[in-house]
Amino acid sequence: MDMNAERLADEVASRLRAERARVNLTLREAGEKSGVHYVSISRYEQGKLPTLDAIFRLAEAYGVEAGVLLPTVSAVAGTSKPKSKKK
Repeated sequence: MDMNAERLADEVASRLRAERARVNLTLREAGEKSGVHYVSISRYEQGKLPTLDAIFRLAEAYGVEAGVLLPTVSAVAGTSKPKSKKK
């Protein structure tokens, strides 16, 4: 896994843990509410990248937009937006 993919996985994992904690759900409760197996949620929270389907299901279960669980490109890349070239 390259550095950007690792950063993405870490950032998504952190956001998933934070949102589950915010709504005060156990892994099993989050699984029941979202339809995503609790073992999968645990793996996602440890750094395995979830599918988009899982992101949307978990976001709904946590009462947030899916974008809350996904970082910006610049946060993952560790750089700001590329500057446009002047002509």
